[in-house]
Amino acid sequence: MFSKKVVKVAVSIVISSLSFYISYALADNMTIGVVASTVTSTLGNVLKLVTAGAYVAGFGLTVGALFKFKQHKDNPQQAPLGTCIAMLLVGISLIFLPSIISVGGGTLGTSNQGNVGGFTSTP
Repeated sequence: MFSKKVVKVAVSIVISSLSFYISYALADNMTIGVVASTVTSTLGNVLKLVTAGAYVAGFGLTVGALFKFKQHKDNPQQAPLGTCIAMLLVGISLIFLPSIISVGGGTLGTSNQGNVGGFTSTP
């Protein structure tokens, strides 16, 4: 009766028109200030996620580097020393990443220099 292409086009038209109507109905109170505050609060949550992820990954890589050092001590051919050192340096860098973000934020002039990702740091 109807080809698949005609049905797909009709469904896409209906979905797009409904989405435009919903966005128009909900956008009666949207100003630049509301959009800016929404973006700012979202970026704050993203910064918290990056901070927590950096801590977890940093501690994980540091502990993994310790196990790699043990493997290198047992069999130097199987685990090269460069891998152990690289894992340790990357882990330490990730642990100190929130402090680096805090100092960079202070340099760029943000107002929350001591509070990065929900964690407070002493200047």
